Amino acid sequence: MAPRARSLGMDRPAVLAALAGLLVAPMLGYLATLRPDLLASGMVAAAGFTVVLMNPRLWLPVLMAGGLFDEVFVPTGFAKLGMGDLAFFAVLPAFVLRRFVDPRPIELPRGWGFLFAFIGLAFASTVMGVSPTYGYTARVVSYQVALVLVYNLARDEDTLRDLLVVIAICGVAHGIIALSLPWHSRLEGLAQQPNMLSVRLALGIISVIGLLGRSPPRPVRAALLAAMGLLLTCMLLTNSRGSLIALSVSLLWLLRHRKGLALAFVASAAAVVLFVPRNEDRDTQEMMSKRLRFEDKSVDHRTGVLRDSLKVIQERPLFGVGFGQYQELDRALDIAKGGGRSAHNFYLGTAASAGVPALLMLMFFAGITVRRLWRRARRTEQAALAGDAEAAARRWLLALVQAMLLYHAVSLMVRDAARIVEWMLLGLYAAASTLGPPAVEQLSALRERRGAAEPSARPLAG
Repeated sequence: MAPRARSLGMDRPAVLAALAGLLVAPMLGYLATLRPDLLASGMVAAAGFTVVLMNPRLWLPVLMAGGLFDEVFVPTGFAKLGMGDLAFFAVLPAFVLRRFVDPRPIELPRGWGFLFAFIGLAFASTVMGVSPTYGYTARVVSYQVALVLVYNLARDEDTLRDLLVVIAICGVAHGIIALSLPWHSRLEGLAQQPNMLSVRLALGIISVIGLLGRSPPRPVRAALLAAMGLLLTCMLLTNSRGSLIALSVSLLWLLRHRKGLALAFVASAAAVVLFVPRNEDRDTQEMMSKRLRFEDKSVDHRTGVLRDSLKVIQERPLFGVGFGQYQELDRALDIAKGGGRSAHNFYLGTAASAGVPALLMLMFFAGITVRRLWRRARRTEQAALAGDAEAAARRWLLALVQAMLLYHAVSLMVRDAARIVEWMLLGLYAAASTLGPPAVEQLSALRERRGAAEPSARPLAG
């Protein structure tokens, strides 16, 4: 459990002065702008920020929900801001201001130097690119700050369990909204892109399975099974092959020791597969059939884009065509498919745009996180098998985070990154790798329960 944050202390004169300021400020704002609409927006924003500032438990849910709905944009005169950007700009000042009242060190994830190196290489790639756009590099810097925020906020088990609920609710909301919007052949949702919608749905499915694994009461279990049916239906209607394959890999690993949950999932999936396609129109059925047989046009398109990416990597291995400038490939090389298109593979797209060294820096950081998470899960499993009740509960939570990471890593082989939420998830994985007691304490307690006589001469790094 994380230490409880102290409340903001104010004596009576300070409270009265603050209330007077709150009453006078709107009147001064109206006299200065004569814009009641602008004044109302400012008051709502100020009230929202105050609520966020006073309730640290809201920070991570607000941040993650914003990231999962980042395709909802707010028009501004200087940038295209999604809900994830707005959530970040609301939580970051609150996080910093709270440190003046409740000072705690800001922790950096293990291997953060590789992230710093990635930004340096990405900036160099931007400068030498075919069409330099520094705004994208600045945006990615803010994404890395969001990663650090999530890492600091999600380092206790209760917070992570609450986050599962948020992710599940957001997945269900995406499904309901997608079904209510007009669509043809493939469900697109708010992003108007089936593959991006499928990411939200898949994360929701993993979270719902996680909540089912906690043996909830019957009414809650029934609601979760209904949510599962909805998410699986929407997932099938996106017809996103790569996401379905990634989800299958993730769930095969997650449910390998949970027969009851596996049977419930298989039953729900079988019902959806058997009944949903029959109720769709002929165009949708034909589209599903072609995509499952890999006979649609996108197969040829993806093959061409793959060749273009490999050609760029071969000819410009150090800095690519420019960070965030993949769609400008045709301005740098003679290519077949890539001009004006996305890479459909995050790893190759990053190497082709920012260069192989930049991709390696990112992979080194991810590799450190994966290694620490799997070590932590293995030691937690050993402690659970030795009779540690707390470790048994933590074991399932870590397994869910591992399943999300598996889905995330595999799905990025067949899609592009989805803005800020990808970095938030990376921060979530890094935070989960710190759950539980330090490795040395955990190992010592394990030996005591087993009756070992001598302590370890070589502590294990966690």
